[in-house]
Amino acid sequence: MINSQRLFKYGEVFNTHDFIKVIAILLMFVDHCGQFLLHDNMWCRLIGRAAAPLFFFLIGYSGKLHLNIMLILYGIILTITGYFLTGQPQLNILLNFILIHFCFKYWPAEKLGTIPRIVAFLICVVVNVFAYFYLDYGLLGILIAYSARYIALKDKQGECWLLLSLLTYFVWECAYFGFNINPYFTYSFAALTLSMFLFMRSFELKNLYIPKLLLIPALITSRFSLEIYFVHLFLLQLLRIVHPNY
Repeated sequence: MINSQRLFKYGEVFNTHDFIKVIAILLMFVDHCGQFLLHDNMWCRLIGRAAAPLFFFLIGYSGKLHLNIMLILYGIILTITGYFLTGQPQLNILLNFILIHFCFKYWPAEKLGTIPRIVAFLICVVVNVFAYFYLDYGLLGILIAYSARYIALKDKQGECWLLLSLLTYFVWECAYFGFNINPYFTYSFAALTLSMFLFMRSFELKNLYIPKLLLIPALITSRFSLEIYFVHLFLLQLLRIVHPNY
């Protein structure tokens, strides 16, 4: 049963924050469909590359994360099932969200000057070479989240850091997935990354009109995105573990 109190926690309105979460969930479905059901379909994986940055952006823009036991539990469970699936010990993205939460807590973006920002950026880029394989999206999420926070604060350097973070994300993901081998993939991913930048740089939290027929499904997708993410990924991982050649 749907928890109506949670569903309408912010009123019976659909806003831009909800919109991003819905889009991110849909892109995530495309990504995981390509990964688990279509044998790593490259176009699905490419389109799905936009999902994680949108979630990182929302965490950074709001500057906070609703930390609860279920978030931690889901992250641990998906880390374990992911290990059984790949044999690679890699912390799930939900635990990456928690890492960002504590980074904001102890190193608030508001208090970082230009030099600390440069130093932190370079450290993240270097450490990411190792962290990426043990933490979902490595430290790329931290870069995007902090740049999103600068955008929210209307920091004069915000757009610059956002562009640098997304360019770093583009280069890394392009090389990791091999998009750079095919010009069509490279140009498509470049267009996707540029679109994310243009959207994020002008993001504002405001209410949006949505037809009544779509309001409840959209709100459910947004307000229960954690449960949707966990259940669908857990089932897909379980399916692949039980039927490796599916």
